[in-house]
Amino acid sequence: MTSFSTGGRSMTPGAVIRRARMQRGRGWTQYRLAHEMARVANAYGLDSPSLGCLRSMISRWENGHRKPDEVNRRLLCEALGIPLEHLMMPIDEDIPWPPVRVE
Repeated sequence: MTSFSTGGRSMTPGAVIRRARMQRGRGWTQYRLAHEMARVANAYGLDSPSLGCLRSMISRWENGHRKPDEVNRRLLCEALGIPLEHLMMPIDEDIPWPPVRVE
């Protein structure tokens, strides 16, 4: 996992996502994050929305208009290399992760 700090201050989940995305050495666009989330989803055999739709969702999350659901939180954290706890949102332990592939 990538080293990540909130600088000792309280941040919204959207600010955490933006900060992790823009972190020094990474500087990803929202589109690049969408691509990485889709790559992680595909690696687990999960369907993902189009890249344009994912990018729009990321924008809404970062601006505080929406919050990612449990699966998208996990995809986000895996794509960004940060612990799930850093999003400061409840974790649903009933959702198995990593997901079980259905062949």
